[in-house]
Amino acid sequence: MKKIILIILLIINSASFAQKVKISGEVFDEYLVPFSGAKVKTLSGKTTTTNGNGIFEMKVELPVRLRVSSDGFATEEVVIEEEGQHISLVLKESSHLDDVVMSASRTPERIFESPVSISRLGLTDIKKTPSVNFYNALENIRGVSMYNGSMLYKTINTRGFTNTTNFRYVQLIDGVDNVFTQTDLPHGNAHGINELDVESVELLPGASSALYGANAFNGVILMNSKSPFDYGGISVNFKSGVTTQESGTKPFYEPSIRMAYKFDNTFAAKINFSLYHGDEWRANDYRDISTGVAREVDRRTPGYNGVNIYADETQINLKDLVSSDMVDKVPSIPITSTGIKDEFLTDNIAKSKLFDATLHYRPWGNEKLEIKWKSTFSLANYLYQSSNTRYTLNETYYRQHLLEFRGESFYVRGYHTKTDLGVNYNHWWAALGVNNHEMDFFDRLGVYAGKFAEKYNEYIKTNSNEKAIQLAELDARKFSDRYIIKEKEAYLIECCKFRKIHYLPNILKNQVNMEQIHI
Repeated sequence: MKKIILIILLIINSASFAQKVKISGEVFDEYLVPFSGAKVKTLSGKTTTTNGNGIFEMKVELPVRLRVSSDGFATEEVVIEEEGQHISLVLKESSHLDDVVMSASRTPERIFESPVSISRLGLTDIKKTPSVNFYNALENIRGVSMYNGSMLYKTINTRGFTNTTNFRYVQLIDGVDNVFTQTDLPHGNAHGINELDVESVELLPGASSALYGANAFNGVILMNSKSPFDYGGISVNFKSGVTTQESGTKPFYEPSIRMAYKFDNTFAAKINFSLYHGDEWRANDYRDISTGVAREVDRRTPGYNGVNIYADETQINLKDLVSSDMVDKVPSIPITSTGIKDEFLTDNIAKSKLFDATLHYRPWGNEKLEIKWKSTFSLANYLYQSSNTRYTLNETYYRQHLLEFRGESFYVRGYHTKTDLGVNYNHWWAALGVNNHEMDFFDRLGVYAGKFAEKYNEYIKTNSNEKAIQLAELDARKFSDRYIIKEKEAYLIECCKFRKIHYLPNILKNQVNMEQIHI
């Protein structure tokens, strides 16, 4: 009985010596400027960060070893053995080879230990980039090219795998696929991540199918977000500028906010919100390419096929359309249908709204187990440029819910993604549907040919052949185009035939004159 009591007393006595004490210290950079946001971590997994004055505080059991780190800087360690010990550390910039990455083998490792080629953008790189945002900065990485389909829709290409879509390329946010399910490809950062919440971006060029599946044949991009345990506080950013093109100078702006709070060592949360609004590139090149060489001519030229005009591509010889008794009375020239300018098929506005909220729970107050719930919602309007036409994608919607259990050597996650392409249409099909509403394309060309023959034989009596063709073209075009739809309700009906309900913003305005729309 005495032995049992003695053991209990010894345990109580040792516990009294294991009481936690409060320690504090300072962290500076190489220029002795207070280092804000440095991560201070014990070997048991307890973490904190330095404040704006480079000072940190935490309660620990002595002795303790502290590891102080920050993205782009060499990690420093210090052992604290007694209460009141002065702690002052200097973090020095490090080589990127010492940076820790996750994407190479799905486990933390330094870049120079990685079995594959990998590029990385850290917090320091993102802050220093001259690009509009961190996603555009990826284009500055060696071996990377970026296809800019529009202000928001961008495609990363590596090692020669270049096209407008790059289907065999995987984009992940915190390890979760960011693909748009209807198109089976990521839409740049239109439905991605708030720049204020980006901790690092890792890029693996080339095939990575063994780790990320068959779609990772052309490469992988992994965007890692900041943990509210390590990065707290409120961050606000506002970017603004102008886009300049022939149609004029237009402003764009991108405000964003991040709010994160660490309640204690077990629970933390964050929310992110960002907006984007800008003017898209306006496709207003109307040069004629019917001969294979761009020419500065207009619609009065028979056979006209404008660069950014749709539904005027098909050429038919005039003699093939007139009646047999008129074949010898008209010139042998190609003619095309009246097309519609690209600028009247879209409002050319790029805009997006992005919101996400995340809850983090650590049952034991360290990184041995962390439970995370994240919900993301985004809505965006933008254009997509394919090889031969453009697509308007309005009210595209992205929603994702994630539940993850992560430990020091394992993770289990499940997520549900819902996407909707919203109000979308192919500009070529939209123009063709509008033109064919009241009369089929070939029937209308037949009407055009008949009127052209009539007017040509009238004008040739008092004008040169070239002048007679131009005058007959104008009269015949005006006569046949009366069969092209003119009511806004009918536009909606015809454009619905390509996908779901669509709208053509400029065409549907009552004040727009039909002579402005067609060329």
